[in-house]
Amino acid sequence: MLPALEGSEDRRRQQLGMLQGRQGLEATERGDGHGPIKQQPTSRPAVTRSSCRTWCRVTWPAHRRRVRRGMLPSVIGHRGAPGYRPEHTQASYRLAIALGADAVEPDVVMTRDGVAVLRHETELSDTTDVAAHPELADRHTVKQVGGREVSGWFCEDLTLAELKSLRAVERLPERRPRNTRWNGCCEVLTLDELLLLVAEESRRWDREVGLNIELKRSSYLASIGLPLEDAVLASLRDHGLDRRDSGVVLQSFETGNLRRLRDRTDLPLVQLIESSGAPADLVALGDPTTYDDLCSHDGLRAVARYADALG
Repeated sequence: MLPALEGSEDRRRQQLGMLQGRQGLEATERGDGHGPIKQQPTSRPAVTRSSCRTWCRVTWPAHRRRVRRGMLPSVIGHRGAPGYRPEHTQASYRLAIALGADAVEPDVVMTRDGVAVLRHETELSDTTDVAAHPELADRHTVKQVGGREVSGWFCEDLTLAELKSLRAVERLPERRPRNTRWNGCCEVLTLDELLLLVAEESRRWDREVGLNIELKRSSYLASIGLPLEDAVLASLRDHGLDRRDSGVVLQSFETGNLRRLRDRTDLPLVQLIESSGAPADLVALGDPTTYDDLCSHDGLRAVARYADALG
């Protein structure tokens, strides 16, 4: 059994991280969200969910306090646990939380009928089986995305019902061939479904799991009548998460959406930056401001007027 009271904080974190691959760990779903799936047995000793829950009850409050005070880094499940499951799926998020993530980080885009869903980009070919759906063949198109031409099927051209007919696949099958075992198992998640999942897993593991929600392509979606910020704030209100102490953070590589959000919510806002280039919304407006400019002395003072942090 995992020794919940022994060893240093680093050792406890290492022990929890060793959950993946040990006999007896359950990923808590088959991929369709309705049942457990056991990992391949190994010769290592079993680690049970109850022992992990004991670890969480005993050490997690102190760990969270240290994280919030800046004494420890926060471990964030980026798109869930995409090294082990296809990204942005129930299986991926549940596993990230089981492995001890302090928070999970979903990317949010919109459907044609105005529902917030989880995808890293609006084009669907790399992460779903959309190409295998002949009924959607006429939706194939070409668009300008980030200054380059992209062909495929896009979330904003499909309704939620159409999107739910698709199944997630591994984005990088050459690099993560084991993840392809999960191809076809999971639906595309809505933001509402993820909020319910995180609440459920927080209760299961007896600890608070945060959410770092990234708003993708806000200015473009607003230009076609799909205001992403409205949908995200509405979902958070519906789930009682529109409070500064809710564990939710909103973040974006754009600037205009964060400026608008500052007047609409008390949630922490994070201005994301790249090592090069410029925010897409400023590029579209012909504004020459780059990410380097945002990190200058004057730029940081400007960012501080609407954002709580850089990321």
